[in-house]
Amino acid sequence: DQFNFLVNNEVFDDLSIPSNDRTLQTLPKASFFALPQSLFKTPFFYEMNTSYANFWRETGVEAQRGDLFPVISYPTRLFDVLKVSPSFGARETLYYSYNDPTGISNGWESRETFETGFQSSVEFYRVYDAEPSSKISNLFKVVKWMHTIEPTVGYRYIPRVDQSDLPVFDEVDRIPYVSEIT
Repeated sequence: DQFNFLVNNEVFDDLSIPSNDRTLQTLPKASFFALPQSLFKTPFFYEMNTSYANFWRETGVEAQRGDLFPVISYPTRLFDVLKVSPSFGARETLYYSYNDPTGISNGWESRETFETGFQSSVEFYRVYDAEPSSKISNLFKVVKWMHTIEPTVGYRYIPRVDQSDLPVFDEVDRIPYVSEIT
């Protein structure tokens, strides 16, 4: 319940073309996720998204990519009413490209960026007695119901970063500029 480790392979066979020599295959992709949890029993929390992918094809650019994205947050309550959670994450993506016939995308490349933001919310709730004759209350043996409304405001910022010299294989390869309020 604190960590996930996934390994998968993606093989595509495009039936609309005579040869799949240039079709990109992901063999394998391994991802490790650390779900939000306390950092050494402090009030800080950490989470991490990490992946390694090997992009392969018969003809064209191939690459290996490692992506590391740890995030630190500090969830707290102000005046025992307002929930506030600022966060900061640093992202490092490392590429090793090869077999580029043009020679442009051969060798090591990297991208460093960060993401920061916060969320703030207030929780409104009310507890109701469950009706003893209700089928749902009987099925789950519920004697009280709590209804919650939690309006949330957040801000997220990712700076502009030059990614023009990096290969493009999937959504990890292009991090958009973000400055948004939700």
